[in-house]
Amino acid sequence: MPDKRSLARLLLLTAFALLLAACAPLTQPSSQATTPRLAHVQDASPATPASPQSAGTEQLAAYEEEGLFICNFEDDITIWQGYTQASETRIGEGEAPPEGFLPVAAWHNKYKDRWVKPAAGFVRSDEHVKLGTTAGHWSNTTVNTRIVATDIPHDWSDYLYLSFWAYSGEANDAAIEIVAYSESDATPEDDYFKKEIVIDWTGWRLFEIPLREFRAVRSPVGWHQIDYIKLASSGWSHDPKPTTDLYFDAMKLSNQRVAPLIAIELPENPMHPNLLLNQAELEEIKKKVERYPWAREAYRVLKANADAWSARSEIAVPRTGGGFYHAVDATAYQITLEHYDHANAARDMALMFHLTGDERYVPNAKAILLDYADKYLTYEIHDKAGRTGAQAEAGGRATPQGINEATWVIPLAWAYDLLYDQFTPQEREAIETRLMRPAAEIIMDNNEGRHNHQTWYNAGVGVIGFLLGDEELVWYALDKDDSGFRYQMQKSITADGMWYEGSMHYQMYVLQALFPLMEAAYHAGIDLYRQEPAYKGLFDFMVDYADANLRLPTFNDGRVVVLSEPDRAMYYEVAYRRLGDDRYASVLRNSARTDLLALLYGVGELPSVTSPDRQSRYFEASGLVALRSDAGDKRLQAVLNIMGYQGGHSHPDQLGLVFHGLDTVLAPDAGSIKYRMPAHLEYFKQSVAHNLVLVDGRSQAHTPPPKLRGFAAGEALQMVRATTDKAYPGVSLERTLLLTDDYLVDIVHARGDRAHTYDWVYHNQGRFASGDLSFRPVTEPLAQSNGYEYLQNVQAAAPWSGGLWQAVWTLDPNRHVRGTFVGQAGDSYFLADGLIAADKGDEIADYTVPVLIARREATATRFTTVLEPYRSTPAVRHIEYLSLLDENGGPLALEDGVALAIEREDGRDLLILDDKGQPKRVEDLRIDGRQFWASYGGDALRAFYLGMGSQVAGPDWTMRLEGLSTVADIEDVNVLLERPKPDLLRLYNIGVRSVGVELAGLTSTHAQIWQLSRLGRRDRQVRPTRMEDAFLRFVLAPQSVYEITN
Repeated sequence: MPDKRSLARLLLLTAFALLLAACAPLTQPSSQATTPRLAHVQDASPATPASPQSAGTEQLAAYEEEGLFICNFEDDITIWQGYTQASETRIGEGEAPPEGFLPVAAWHNKYKDRWVKPAAGFVRSDEHVKLGTTAGHWSNTTVNTRIVATDIPHDWSDYLYLSFWAYSGEANDAAIEIVAYSESDATPEDDYFKKEIVIDWTGWRLFEIPLREFRAVRSPVGWHQIDYIKLASSGWSHDPKPTTDLYFDAMKLSNQRVAPLIAIELPENPMHPNLLLNQAELEEIKKKVERYPWAREAYRVLKANADAWSARSEIAVPRTGGGFYHAVDATAYQITLEHYDHANAARDMALMFHLTGDERYVPNAKAILLDYADKYLTYEIHDKAGRTGAQAEAGGRATPQGINEATWVIPLAWAYDLLYDQFTPQEREAIETRLMRPAAEIIMDNNEGRHNHQTWYNAGVGVIGFLLGDEELVWYALDKDDSGFRYQMQKSITADGMWYEGSMHYQMYVLQALFPLMEAAYHAGIDLYRQEPAYKGLFDFMVDYADANLRLPTFNDGRVVVLSEPDRAMYYEVAYRRLGDDRYASVLRNSARTDLLALLYGVGELPSVTSPDRQSRYFEASGLVALRSDAGDKRLQAVLNIMGYQGGHSHPDQLGLVFHGLDTVLAPDAGSIKYRMPAHLEYFKQSVAHNLVLVDGRSQAHTPPPKLRGFAAGEALQMVRATTDKAYPGVSLERTLLLTDDYLVDIVHARGDRAHTYDWVYHNQGRFASGDLSFRPVTEPLAQSNGYEYLQNVQAAAPWSGGLWQAVWTLDPNRHVRGTFVGQAGDSYFLADGLIAADKGDEIADYTVPVLIARREATATRFTTVLEPYRSTPAVRHIEYLSLLDENGGPLALEDGVALAIEREDGRDLLILDDKGQPKRVEDLRIDGRQFWASYGGDALRAFYLGMGSQVAGPDWTMRLEGLSTVADIEDVNVLLERPKPDLLRLYNIGVRSVGVELAGLTSTHAQIWQLSRLGRRDRQVRPTRMEDAFLRFVLAPQSVYEITN
């Protein structure tokens, strides 16, 4: 006879099939899983077998009758009142309200003096209906921004979920807030529970929101007293979008959740060990230890910890939960570390038992699990802010956060799986009911949607789900439609493979969380590695983004990431085993391979592979540009940040620069430290801690991404140009980086609507020295806020008279950076010591980094710097001004334009800048662009770059661009021409628009034109629109590369 669980499952699956029958498939694709297959809530109904109509009708009725309905959106739609938030008006005593306005006190008795204008836009509609004959249609959410209902059930305390259907016509990523007000007489302001919904779907979607996922704001009385409910498209940092068009149906309180009923039958009695390793894999580990020295060393480390713990005469887990990592006082966090140590010790002893068969590892490992089963429910629920019980947010019992709870419980679950047969049935029941399930429950109290925290919640719950064979826990981890693993893969990873928060530390943190979930699913027959390619993208991105030493340029929060270090490379061990990408093997060949995951999952023999290709890259979906030159031993890399603000881990450093070379970081980002330390917000998250230009001593605003104007990955030159007018109101910033094999040119142009103070800020490692400027200490800080107050040992130079000046940073006897600066009369220069985060531990480093600040008062200005890293002798011999003339031969003033000759060992480069784009002459060149760079080997032209211009001509050659009629056209022009061989030209249209090009004196009569693919191969032959003696005309497609053979 079927048990209750099976009957309930059958009943609800059948009911759910009928509920979905009228539901069109959503835009989010269902995963094409291998057997066994998960049936997602968004799948069309044919995936579920049909049931007899008579039985189905009864079951559907049973489902509909369960719970307590708030609104069917039929005749009862009248309980809702719409209004415009912006119309809220305060009325003084004795004053009459505006005609037609409604009193807010009708639903909010604390605000008796406020009135609002009612708004139409929430009505019955039969256009899209899920149940019954009509649904509630909410349109015009930019005006009708609030909908409230007071005639509702007020006691929600007997229910687990708020359930409703919602139909969206467009997935526009707007957000609405669902707010349940529970007003306390003891507080003057609102008291409520709230939950954000992001409109990222189309068609019908079933929401079954656990009440525990609502966040308490201030002091709500409780779920037993819900005064009214509100749907809001504005407020809570939401901006209504005119494309939002929603329908609601069947809103109720419920104790049943349909979506977790997945069509996979996990074994009632899962095999053990099989959670993260099976018996065959354990045998393979033994063979690796016998054969490979690196595996023996990893085994030695594992054995040493297991031996130490197994030798303890007494095992007692901590008596209380632990504290927060980022707290200034680390005392309570030491208890959290003790919890981690106990969990890891149980795992290590369990592993050693299987690898050796030595039963002396069993007693203390069992004792840890059983002691936690006794104590876990006695730990008070608490959070990182010190709140306890029902007031705690995203808290835990053993630890102060759900993410930490997951970190702690996963190795315990692994240990339990490995030692399963060593426990009695009574002991298993204790561990499962008093430790594992309660831990999963408290972790599930959190839902942060798209966030690194959510990956840990999913991992903790999913690992426990696979351990216990619990389908609902597995559904939560993998398929919950607003937070599960598949949702994260679709919403949290860019097309390039970057975790959306833009922090490499948090990218690794996510991979740390996903490893056990991926492996638990894999061992249960669900191959997420193949089903979700975005997961592989996380690994690919870091390989593509790393510098020559596998160090990832640091932006935003988080510590430094070097892929070859053991705590980072270990995840590539698992990825290489499951995905087999040889680029991962190149990372592992640079690591020691002595970590735990190398021992457990590492392949025995790594193939001989070459290092990954290090071409310049534009990570378009991620907002990063990496310019690279691998010539010689400098291995230069300049990275420009064009990310938009992504949330709490973002820093205000748009158009910020990080410069690598000489096998180190030359110009670093300051990084971040523990979040509760005052300097984290007051310095490290201020613009002055980064390499960029500040306006009026203020940090940048939180804004969308800058606009890329051009990017080129040539042989002689790597180039990027980007602009933003959002970082500072009324100011446009433009940054251009030109990277050669020997030096980096940094050009920052600022244009304001009035006079401003502009600070060009640059942090470079090493000892600073200049023979041109003399710096003296100042007694006052440069400013009292925005991070300037943290600059130490501030010195100032006398106002500059104008012209070139130089300085050198010496990192060690074999590493230097020389800077050549184009100064203007009246410039102020400051030198200071800047804080930087330590590579480990999230602390402030015990050393500082020299900070150079060039300050200029102007409405518009340009900062130009040549940065040249070198070992012992600079490759650039000399930099000097050249005469810059207008088209009539008259000299141009320095503030109008500048021309520099950069003399190299094997040639000469020219740099010409002009803010107005006027025709000009330098030696035998005529140019009309605002930016021009050319490189010569002897007298032979090797390459040139033309930015924001239409023509350049030499003594016997010309390049002219056509179809540029407006200023906007010119702004987007960037063309690079290179001559890698005497009979070969390569032409790059770096810009975003098509342009016609005429070349005279640069080609032969029989030239052939080829457009190259993204891989650099000749893709198709191009027919010129005109070709005659040494003259060629054809059209350049946007962001394309061409080869011309003579």
